[in-house]
Amino acid sequence: MMDVSPDELPLLYSWIDGIPLSRPKRNIARDFSDAVLVAEVVAHYCPKLVDAHNYSAANGLAQKVYNWNTLNVKVFRRLHFSLTKDDIEAVANCEPQMIERILKLLKYKMAKYKPNGLSGEPVKPQKPEEQYPSNAKTRCLGAASLMRLAQVNQPKEQENRENLRPVQGRESRARQATPSKVHSSQDQYPSARAPSPRRSQEVNFEKLREKDAHIRELGETIELLEAKVKKLEQLVRLKEHKIQVLSGKLTLKGGRP
Repeated sequence: MMDVSPDELPLLYSWIDGIPLSRPKRNIARDFSDAVLVAEVVAHYCPKLVDAHNYSAANGLAQKVYNWNTLNVKVFRRLHFSLTKDDIEAVANCEPQMIERILKLLKYKMAKYKPNGLSGEPVKPQKPEEQYPSNAKTRCLGAASLMRLAQVNQPKEQENRENLRPVQGRESRARQATPSKVHSSQDQYPSARAPSPRRSQEVNFEKLREKDAHIRELGETIELLEAKVKKLEQLVRLKEHKIQVLSGKLTLKGGRP
């Protein structure tokens, strides 16, 4: 975790003040302890990484820790860093200088993730055709179109070859002209060729990248569900303890004369 020097604090606070947040910053340690405003900071610069509406304001420690764990699994890991359990408990408990250290690290990671995204304005999302000019789907459609065109043109080329075959008794000039006509009919559709091996490799590579990204998302979802299960188990144990305490009190009252 990065340390924050006293000279860096004014710049860090000024950076936070320049971001439109859902509530004003009065006490930064307390206001940011539930992770909601941190999610809004990420959404301001990297809107595709986080949905700030999924994080609800909290006063209890359990909900604060849950928000930080969700942010840690779903967002911070995609920015190539993560908080430890001690870090999360410290920031949820409003320990001094903890949120400043996290914000400094977050700012550095977001600048590294999107170098042009921290200039004061959020990055405008690109259109799909601008963001993915040559994706695997387009290539697959292009290859399929080429194959269909080749299948349509193949009977025509065969018919041309049969019509241009030399007939016995024709003059030698007709026999010599036939090959050139056949070649011209073949050159008529230069685009009707099967996809090259290089293009097929690129398509396979894009598919592998999409599968890897899907696998990572599934892993993050599993980790989030495991965190929810642990939280529910803690609540169940707490309720069982309360039930035992109340049962003991009822037993004591029932045994009195």
